[in-house]
Amino acid sequence: MALQDFIDKLPADVQEAYKAETAKYVPISEAFNHKDVQSEFQRQLSIKHETTMANFQKDKLPGLIDEEIKRRGTKQPWEIEIEKMKAENADLQRQALLKDRKAQAIAELSKHGIDSELADFVVTDDEAKFSENINRLVGKVTSYRDTAVKTEKEKIFSTPSPRGQAQSADSLETRYNAAMASGDIASAMTIKRQISIQQ
Repeated sequence: MALQDFIDKLPADVQEAYKAETAKYVPISEAFNHKDVQSEFQRQLSIKHETTMANFQKDKLPGLIDEEIKRRGTKQPWEIEIEKMKAENADLQRQALLKDRKAQAIAELSKHGIDSELADFVVTDDEAKFSENINRLVGKVTSYRDTAVKTEKEKIFSTPSPRGQAQSADSLETRYNAAMASGDIASAMTIKRQISIQQ
């Protein structure tokens, strides 16, 4: 019932006095929108919120965190199986990559006359490191081989025989056999060419 309806039901001689008295007060609907009331309401609301959050963090939050940790720590059987399959798949992909890299390494080393058994020393799943390993091995082996061949050539062609004559075919044959027996292929091939020249 509205205030005016209530006043209309009063006896006529007291209605004016009642209106004058009620005019001194602010209606509830308007009072709530007053800035001082709103300010106090917000202050009380903030205090209530801070108290509630403090109690929550103190009493309930630790328990909720513990429950979440336990829940995440316990894996379902299907989760374990999926992780196992992912690990197996990753391993298969890595093995396939290494196999492909070894084939590449063998082809590259063969181009430079380097034993394919050395391919295992350069293979890695890191592409940049793989290329670096091949280049380093090829560089070192080629440099060593070129130096050894050059040294052996100088030794053969610059050292005169004890009598100041060219070395005999028998002497060269002996040196050739010794080089082959020791695995010094480069020296053996150089001596073989010298034998052919003398023949």
